Amino acid sequence: MRKMNKNGQEEMVGFVLIVVIVAIVLVILLGIVLRQDKPIQTENQDINNFIKSSMEYTSSCALNGQYLKMRPLLGACYKSGNCDSGEKACNVLNASFIGMLESSFIVKEGSNIRGYIFKAVYYENISSSQEKKIIEITKGNCTGKTQIGSDEPFAQDNGIITAKMSVCY
Repeated sequence: MRKMNKNGQEEMVGFVLIVVIVAIVLVILLGIVLRQDKPIQTENQDINNFIKSSMEYTSSCALNGQYLKMRPLLGACYKSGNCDSGEKACNVLNASFIGMLESSFIVKEGSNIRGYIFKAVYYENISSSQEKKIIEITKGNCTGKTQIGSDEPFAQDNGIITAKMSVCY
């Protein structure tokens, strides 16, 4: 009878030891996960509205006598097109977006906004993960910061252009 009692105690000690080891491993893993300095991105309707309205902005680039809005200008830039004036579509696109971004998102000392990233990419089809960069404009520092952002896809020829924006706080 005494032998059964001792075996039960040994099993209980072994079980407690396993639970303690598992708890220590979980605490270590939790510490590693919490220490990682990843930016937190949340979808934001204001950023989405900015992207949508910026696509309706009429640029100074004309093709065949028609001034282009930003959406078709992105397509012209992707195709390495030129404006009627001879200026490259990508140069006009870049200058136009820089003007819109700098007047809408003030990045300076003491500002709530630490930086932003605007990027437009082309995908051959919906399921494609291969992107071809059309334009990328960054200002400030977005590493390790809280980010709000949005993206706006639209059809272009046989593919999709997606305009993406993140604002860092």
